[in-house]
Amino acid sequence: MPLKEISIELNRLPKKPFLLVDGAQSFGHIEIKEKVKFSDVYAVTSHKWACGPEGLGAFYVSERFIKNSNPTIVGWKSLKREQGIYEPHENLFHNDARKFEIATSCIPLLTGLRQSISLIEKDCSGFKKHNLNTSMSNKLWNHLKEIDKVNLIMNSPIQNGIVSFDIKDIDDKNNFVYKLGLKNIWIRVIEDPQWFRVCIHQVTTEDEIELLVDEIKSIIL
Repeated sequence: MPLKEISIELNRLPKKPFLLVDGAQSFGHIEIKEKVKFSDVYAVTSHKWACGPEGLGAFYVSERFIKNSNPTIVGWKSLKREQGIYEPHENLFHNDARKFEIATSCIPLLTGLRQSISLIEKDCSGFKKHNLNTSMSNKLWNHLKEIDKVNLIMNSPIQNGIVSFDIKDIDDKNNFVYKLGLKNIWIRVIEDPQWFRVCIHQVTTEDEIELLVDEIKSIIL
């Protein structure tokens, strides 16, 4: 997503609206370090591409957002002084991202995410990871393109690890996914609009891609 270009256009508007980004499909998948700074809020989740535990997320907030907005829920972590909420004060909150924290960090979840990130980065990191995911996605995209009944959502090879497609004459998509699951092949159905999605991770192998393509062919041909 061209966040830099989007932020430039938003800043040209009279009210200069905040740019909020759902980065759930980015964190652990592609490099985001240089991109987040163009947003005002960039939120990510632990359990998708980072392979961390469910129930944990993180977000980046810009200096502009910190200065010009206030939390809708206040917890002791957001306050400079825990008892400060009972005392008149012009600025109760921290002057950094802690302003939007509430309370009760779950240390086991944080530890799990840190460990999963460490393992993933040790296996494959940075642009090498992105190139690997892109290469494997394109391999699947090209295989699916050769199947007449498959309609690829993107008209050109993929630049990330997500491949979406539809299949003609498949009315019960969830049952189709169920049949693949019986072979230990896991894809999902996107509900609106309804089509299939495959996520290619750095741990995905060429054999697994070949198996998926062969099973799709065996069901529909």
